[in-house]
Amino acid sequence: MAEIKGIDVSKWQGTIDWAKVKADGIKFAILRAGYGRLASQKDVKFEEYYNGAKAAGLDVGVYWYSYATTAEDAKAEAEACYECIKGKSFEYPVFFDYEDTCQRTSAIASAIIPAFIDTMNSKGYYTDLYSYKNLLETVVPADIKKRYGIWLAHYTSKTSFTGHKMWQYSSTGKVNGISGNVDMNICYVDYPALIKASKPSTSKPVTETAKPTTSNKNTTISKGDKVTLSNASLYSSASSTTVAGTKTGTYYVYNGEKIGTRYAITNSSSNVDKTPMGNYVTGWVEASDLK
Repeated sequence: MAEIKGIDVSKWQGTIDWAKVKADGIKFAILRAGYGRLASQKDVKFEEYYNGAKAAGLDVGVYWYSYATTAEDAKAEAEACYECIKGKSFEYPVFFDYEDTCQRTSAIASAIIPAFIDTMNSKGYYTDLYSYKNLLETVVPADIKKRYGIWLAHYTSKTSFTGHKMWQYSSTGKVNGISGNVDMNICYVDYPALIKASKPSTSKPVTETAKPTTSNKNTTISKGDKVTLSNASLYSSASSTTVAGTKTGTYYVYNGEKIGTRYAITNSSSNVDKTPMGNYVTGWVEASDLK
């Protein structure tokens, strides 16, 4: 099929005139939905970009920037991504953005790439892999590259990499409707048709089965909720297996995002949802300890 011209954007592109983007020959846009393991790390422009691109008639996909180094971390990132995009329809995939310097071993790649992609696929979202040529050739195992579709990043006029479905060939592109530089892409496959034909399909996200409530009958826990702890085990992260201490007294739910079986807490209502997270979170506690 013919090469399809597209862009990918994040908050750094500022205000975008999507009608001008469409008129300049752009057919699709891949939007950054967010990054990391919390839904509060959603790109601040995502909703605006999604609505604008859709209104202009562009096909839309998303990417999620990863910092995961374990399968558990990657699954948490997938859950965060899902919370940010659920209910939305996409003609292009959800892409797992694998490139961070903390991830550059084959063991980490083998753990986190399937963990994220398979989790998103299980939720009904067609998901593929984004990474740079060097990482794809030297770090990502061959079986991973065969298993998932590849969105290649390689800034050059001609790439020697083969087997990719999409190519990000420049980070300094110019497109009407966007001030400054923008990433430019070429797609070689009919993603809308692939996604429509696939199961699970992004057009009908899978409805998750309700999970049983915990014994303390907390059915709803929201950001800013005042909670009482009684000798509750405190953890340094949602995935830590080591108890960092215990807490008794009144605390507040930091952002309302449940990761695994835990919530982040803070010791003051004024700290709720403030960033950077590490400066304000007291620690993580089990949902069953929140009263």
